[in-house]
Amino acid sequence: AISAEPLSNKAIFDDGYPEQAPIESMTLSFEKLGLSKFKLDGVSNSTRVDFTNRLDQLGKKLTLDFSYTTSPSLIGRVSHLKIFLNENLVTVLPIDDKTTPIGTVSERSIVLNPKLIKDFNQIRFELVGFYDLVCQDDYSKTIWAELSKSSRISIERQSLALESLLEYFPAPFFDSRDYNKVNLPFVFASQPDENTLE
Repeated sequence: AISAEPLSNKAIFDDGYPEQAPIESMTLSFEKLGLSKFKLDGVSNSTRVDFTNRLDQLGKKLTLDFSYTTSPSLIGRVSHLKIFLNENLVTVLPIDDKTTPIGTVSERSIVLNPKLIKDFNQIRFELVGFYDLVCQDDYSKTIWAELSKSSRISIERQSLALESLLEYFPAPFFDSRDYNKVNLPFVFASQPDENTLE
């Protein structure tokens, strides 16, 4: 056993803890996050991917890496793809119908504002597609865009020190916003027998 003497001079904590908590990274594919609708069209023109952030962690950086293919019939100067984070419009991607070869997969990597991260989050894609400026049928099969199943989000998070309040319980031991398997420690006064463990 190792014993430690109490720290007599606590002045080093006057401006906070001298060391920051480490930052951990996690990458989650759209499939793992439960996205099942990868293709957008003129009627069902939006899809969303949901992700969570633990109560005791602060999102420091959020990156959206995705690729997509669009219909060659879409008119570039009016067709585009909108991306929202928690219903905040973060970017608009134009569809280029002049220089992009048919069937080309467009790849994007977008750094999103981590200040918009909440406990429960949503990234939404919305297609604005036109194949005709005079007479357009939104049910036309020529209006479409398809996200790649390899698309993913990467989030860097830093642990936070929580106050010992029962209102947080069962967090931080169990947090419904956590994607990892629960590892719950138990403390016994003495070595438990099999009946106790059962």
